[in-house]
Order: sequence, then C-alpha cells, then structure tokens
Amino acid sequence: MGWAGQMTGWGAAFVLTSVLYGFLGWSLVRYFKRREALYVLLALAPFAWWGLALAAGSNARAEAEREHARVAVVPAPADLPDTIVFEGKAAFPKPADIRKYFGFRYAIYLRDRAKSGEPPRIVMLKYDLRNQRAIKPDTVQALPERYVVFRAKEASTYWNDGQVKSADGGPFEMHYVDGGRDNLIGLYYHRFVAVPMFPPVLSLNGWTSAGNSVSGKDLRALMLEFMASSLRPA
Repeated sequence: MGWAGQMTGWGAAFVLTSVLYGFLGWSLVRYFKRREALYVLLALAPFAWWGLALAAGSNARAEAEREHARVAVVPAPADLPDTIVFEGKAAFPKPADIRKYFGFRYAIYLRDRAKSGEPPRIVMLKYDLRNQRAIKPDTVQALPERYVVFRAKEASTYWNDGQVKSADGGPFEMHYVDGGRDNLIGLYYHRFVAVPMFPPVLSLNGWTSAGNSVSGKDLRALMLEFMASSLRPA
C-alpha cells in the first residue's frame, strides 16, 4: 500500500472511529437524562464485537507460538564450519553483510535459474568472503561435507503448511549439516494473526490495521539477527 492509500485508510478510520465514539457518548448522555438504555446497548454492541475479536486473535497467536516453541532445536556446534549456504527464493543478506558480521570463509547461494513452467535448475554460487576483490562468484557443482544452511520461504518445511505468514515472521530455518547429519539449530516463524488494535479503532479492515508488510532493509536486519542467535553456541 502506497503513502496515499495509507492516508486514505487512516482518514477513513478516523471518521468511523469518531462516529462510533460519538454515538457512544451521545447514548450515555441520553441515558443519564432519560434513563433509556436501548441506545447504550446499541452503542456498546460494536465494542463487544471488538472484545470477542481480541480474545480470538490473542488465543490464535498464543497457540501458534506454543506450537513452534515445541519444535526440537539443538545448539549450534562450538566449532562452526567455514561455509554458510543460503537456500530459498528470499532476499538473503549479501556477501558483504556476511563478511562484516560473521567469520565464515565461504558463502554459497543456491539460485533457481529455471524459467516459469520449467523444472528447477539450481545453480550454486560460491563467494570467497576473505577475498574482497572477488566480486563475482564461482559456480560449484557440489556442497562441502560440512556447512550450515539458512533455509527460507519455499525451502523451509513450514512454507506450505497452509497458514498465512507474517511478512516479518519467516519462516527461517538454520541447519547444521555434517555428512548424513542435518540438525535444526534455529527456527524463526510467526503466522499472521489479525489482532484488533488497542484502544479500539474501527477501520475499513474492521478492528485490525491493514499492515502485513516489511521493508527490505528491515527484513535483512531481521535475517542477520536470526543468524546471530542461531549460530551462537550454547
């Protein structure tokens, strides 16, 4: 949604909410003057709807958090491998970011170069992070024996679970791979659950704000934070 669309949405929310609270205030004044409770009940009905939506949304969010908290995650090894792999159609941090914040020697990005309708055609692009002059990656045919892999979007096992994803909620998975071993050492995943705003604000989307988006800059910062927490030994 652009700036103009956001302004329109908030303008409509201001008008709707003003009418709602104005009617509530008028009904209370009328009740104290004439003891007529009908208008008060009518004015409170939307707020009862808000309360039910708040309880349902909060319960759904808490249940999703408990479900993901039950996933078995093992600590990262104290001796991390020298290679990190990025898998999935996501805007992963760039090699310069990996060089700046982490001690990996190599970063390998798995890219699908297939056109629409074609079967996957994965290309492995390997960057030497210690050679700042090596701007262009080398194409490799196989992954090393030992590495960590950051899986996002369709590469995550949670991508096709039928749930609406939060724009800043992943799913992100970090795995430690050593030969035939593939251990989950980090998981970040939040579903998008529409929870009403507090205090109650009525908009064109009901009681919830329209926001389920994140900027590219914020998403990369979130990924770097996830990497740092997942790769930290116990």
